[in-house]
Amino acid sequence: MSDPVAALFSNPERMGRTDAVVVLRDGDVVVERYGEGIGPDDTLRSWSMAKSMLHAAFGLLVDRDEVDLDAPASVAAWADPDDPRHAITPRQLLTMRAGLTWTEEPVGRTLPDVVHLVYGNDGRPQPDTAAWAADRPLSHAPGAHF
Repeated sequence: MSDPVAALFSNPERMGRTDAVVVLRDGDVVVERYGEGIGPDDTLRSWSMAKSMLHAAFGLLVDRDEVDLDAPASVAAWADPDDPRHAITPRQLLTMRAGLTWTEEPVGRTLPDVVHLVYGNDGRPQPDTAAWAADRPLSHAPGAHF
């Protein structure tokens, strides 16, 4: 198959499931393809792809001197200087050392946080995952724990 994008959709057993591909170059769409039942107006979870995109965006901002990785993160929920989360920096967030409470694995009968983040408490996706994450309390001092 000579079309690499078509290959992503043609063999899910080998390539994994692909729901959508959109490629931009200089702000113009050069490739746009959607899987069955998916369209341009659908919201899709990016899972770990978001980390790569976010880090690339922060790299551009740092290169332009538009962000200080070691200043307090500009998160509205943490704006109060008396909030211990006010000290969390973009660097700590990007390196997963912010100190926010997070359980990766089930503990007894308690589901891991990723289940609550993705599926909510009622089986429906969280409408605002950023707000959900910003609302988490600290379990460690910022920068002290991965």
